[in-house]
Amino acid sequence: MHIENVQIKGIRAFPTENDVKVELGNVFTAIAGLNGTGKSTVLAVLGNVGNLHKKHASHLNGDPFRTELSEILKYDVGYDDSGGKAIVQFADDSSGMVDNIPPSGYLSFRSSIHSANNPTIKNGKKLDLRLDPRSRFRLIPQKKERPIPSEAKLDWPTYYLGLSRLFPVGETEDYSAIKTNLNEETYKVYSEKYRKILNIGQDVKNVGLITSASAARKKGSGVTTSSYGAVSNSAGQDNLGQIILAALSFKNLKESLGDRFRGGLLLIDEIEATLHPVAQTRLFDFLYETAKEVGFQVVCTTHSLSLLERISEVTHPKNDTVKIAYFRRTGSELEVVTNPSMAAIEADMNNQILAPGAASAYPRVFMEDDVARLVFRCIQQERFSDLQVRLPEGNLGWSSILMMANEFSAELSGALIVLDPDVSAEPENLITEKLSKSVFRHPKNELQRAEDRSILFLPGDRPVEEMLFNYFNKEGEFCEVYKLEALRAYQVNYYTLMNCDKMPKNLSQKKQYKWWFDMKPSEVQEALVRFWLLNANIELGEFEEAFRKNYQIVSRFT
Repeated sequence: MHIENVQIKGIRAFPTENDVKVELGNVFTAIAGLNGTGKSTVLAVLGNVGNLHKKHASHLNGDPFRTELSEILKYDVGYDDSGGKAIVQFADDSSGMVDNIPPSGYLSFRSSIHSANNPTIKNGKKLDLRLDPRSRFRLIPQKKERPIPSEAKLDWPTYYLGLSRLFPVGETEDYSAIKTNLNEETYKVYSEKYRKILNIGQDVKNVGLITSASAARKKGSGVTTSSYGAVSNSAGQDNLGQIILAALSFKNLKESLGDRFRGGLLLIDEIEATLHPVAQTRLFDFLYETAKEVGFQVVCTTHSLSLLERISEVTHPKNDTVKIAYFRRTGSELEVVTNPSMAAIEADMNNQILAPGAASAYPRVFMEDDVARLVFRCIQQERFSDLQVRLPEGNLGWSSILMMANEFSAELSGALIVLDPDVSAEPENLITEKLSKSVFRHPKNELQRAEDRSILFLPGDRPVEEMLFNYFNKEGEFCEVYKLEALRAYQVNYYTLMNCDKMPKNLSQKKQYKWWFDMKPSEVQEALVRFWLLNANIELGEFEEAFRKNYQIVSRFT
């Protein structure tokens, strides 16, 4: 089960005249926009839909899977009012629906102001409900159309990570730290993802939970290494640890509930806070992969352009798993745009006028696998960082990519194809035949129509992994690459880099090279590719020229 969209009217920044709809991705949604546009209100409405009693399961830090509205929205004296409305649309999937959702899938809420348990007394009288700062702002589920008439929340897990998670332990003396009791598998995944996202070479010895009386809602997550303890973690480390632990809590919940698991909702306010840009993008990759595998949704707010750029690379009209909901205010009207271009986002966030033609989506570039995308990104950053593209995920052989291009030519009018270097040795007529109905052409063929563009090949003449292996094997143990921080952090030298003792037997020669490269950490892979491109006399100029030429062609159709 997942949430498809939420409609809000008359609550906080949302106008009373009309509903504002926010579309959600089935797996991941980033809500972005300028301050004061209502992003956190969406998190509040979503978090209010459900909770899971602690008797069923709890977060790995001991918390219940519950989001309190008051965590996100405090009663705003004299301004919050009753009468606001919200409608959350649920959709069924392979996991099934939870009980007591209306058959239509729409669950409605109304806002109301409730008296506090201990109302404020002034001059011997209770303050008016709307003037009492102790009054409570609530969103009440509507009984109408529910199979069992009730104002109760759904039995569905939600968890909210607000900005209180960033309270710095170093600025308080009333903290406590205890070691978590993570099982071996959870600890292994936590350690691996934590180190990868922050690019930390040191081993994680254990994970600690940190609490503080000064910030009652904070439950920090710190790691202990050989150099420092849990309370010495930076704010960024703490933030990342809490997010990873929350995601793994949903994984643990699914394992506990088994067939009774119906998904859930992880809400994160300002997900990028205290994290550097590379860590932000790696965190997205982790959350997206984990939520997709486990079957829960992540909804976050963000102002990070680098993070939004990474997310936009995987958004597409036919991809319902990831969406960007961008909030814009024009006068008194609030507009939510689904999956706008990065050019439009950057212009709005920087308070600039959008350049003519810049609102179109960046071209997509299809490649065979992650290694090809890594080589391309490194070349892009070195030679044409001014050209923005989207790199769809996936692994397809070159023949399958050309078949797709031939059968879906219209859908790929705003796309480019970059194939592996060794494919350039394939017969020209073979490639031409595979593209007979397409706008794509072999680079040796003339472009006759305005929409025609050439397929491109990455620089070189052999598989990338083979060229990398042969280069570093020839360079030997004194190659300057081993001085790079990325390799030093993983204790990589010539002998450990070239070691193939654990290679499975009976692999073809091509797969041997691929195995050798795939076994390296992603940070090492990237460092090797960058060094190779800059030092191995790889011809980048021709590729840059061809890419720029075809980019201009495609830009007219995106």
